[in-house]
Amino acid sequence: MKKVALVLMLVGGGIPTLVHASKIEQLRHVPTTYVDPAKGHLPFNIHRGTQTLLSLMLPGTHFNDPEGVACSLLDFQKSFRHPSQDVVITVVGVNSGAGQILYNVGLSAIKKFGSLGEGVDQFRAPQGIAITHQGRIAVADAGNNRIVLLQHNQYRIFWVKALGHLGTHRGEFRFPSGVAFDGSGRLFITDTLNNRIQILLPNGKFVVFPAQGLIHPTGIAIIDKKDVWTFYRSGPWADRIAVIDDNGQRIQIFNFSGQRLYAITASQITSRPSKFIACAFDYYGNLVVTNELQSCLMKFSPTLKFLTSFYGDAQEGNQLNQPRGIAINKQFGQVIVSEKKCVDYLWVGADAQHIRLIYHKPSQYTIRFFLTDPAIISVQIINSEHQTEAVLANHRVLNEGEHQLNWKLTPFIASGIYHLQLKVMATYSSRDRIQKIIRRSFRVSQN
Repeated sequence: MKKVALVLMLVGGGIPTLVHASKIEQLRHVPTTYVDPAKGHLPFNIHRGTQTLLSLMLPGTHFNDPEGVACSLLDFQKSFRHPSQDVVITVVGVNSGAGQILYNVGLSAIKKFGSLGEGVDQFRAPQGIAITHQGRIAVADAGNNRIVLLQHNQYRIFWVKALGHLGTHRGEFRFPSGVAFDGSGRLFITDTLNNRIQILLPNGKFVVFPAQGLIHPTGIAIIDKKDVWTFYRSGPWADRIAVIDDNGQRIQIFNFSGQRLYAITASQITSRPSKFIACAFDYYGNLVVTNELQSCLMKFSPTLKFLTSFYGDAQEGNQLNQPRGIAINKQFGQVIVSEKKCVDYLWVGADAQHIRLIYHKPSQYTIRFFLTDPAIISVQIINSEHQTEAVLANHRVLNEGEHQLNWKLTPFIASGIYHLQLKVMATYSSRDRIQKIIRRSFRVSQN
């Protein structure tokens, strides 16, 4: 049973529980834009669903070209007894080469659904997947040029129906790749080789989304004000659709009317070969994109300003390896990433980068740093006797981006070595379990 719980906690995840501040895990020399779950949160502290673990749970099952992944806290899972108890989200993932959907049932089992083919309960090269909190599931069955609708009923997945076939008319597809539900229950579908997005309305009819200039769209993500867990309820950062197109070289954001708001290409970010595969919005409307060729996640602001890349933790041997699908549970900041031969479970964290200390005459230091996510920060100046000389920020909440703080020296400040200590915690649930501590030493000379 311990092995069962291990694998399913990994796949399904849970909320970080509230703990005393003395038990907060202190991270120092590791990237923390995303973090491994805190020690003690998962059995044996293992949070990667490897082939070995999959074989233990589903003998004879192998990762075979994993693609899309989706997660949701289903309605029946919301009735937990106490906020400090772990709530397991439901995760569904596409095992494309095998024509399968892998999914968890709480912490009790991992199951698979489907096989290769073109009939009922079958898929051919499925790509994207989406799930609602009612358990509705949509799969882009690309090789069969159709959309498959399924239903998760707490214990099993059931086939509902398949829609579409090869063609160019409404309700017809040419290699559909991505699917995403909005808050009204509409299903948005990237109809890749038809260079368009189609929408399946709740009444069963298809319409074409009026976005212009799409080139082989693939990955898609939606955030809207009807989502319970979204920061922006109005304005240009609510009701948005992100689309990856142009053979994974471009990201575009549209409003619900089809107007393009922002766009960025891979060549504008890096000179290294890149291929964007999938994307997901977080609670603050930032967009996180998988870059398969660089084996990293790339994070963008709501205006598609590039924030940072995340490759995983090399020191712990947890570097990402050709990530494909990504899903974010915005309520608790849980992140599921499907990779070439595994699935990874992370928490949304926060990191301070590009820290600089600049001396300004007469007797003032400016501390500049860049936050990769909205964060709770504390900044202290500590003297050589390990005493706090100044507090520049104490549990202050700052948005992502550039920031600066000033330290004004007084005549009573002695010359010598001082230490800047910057503590960073995410605003998600991980703040109760993990914080990043960064220290920089510098010399003060009082003339």
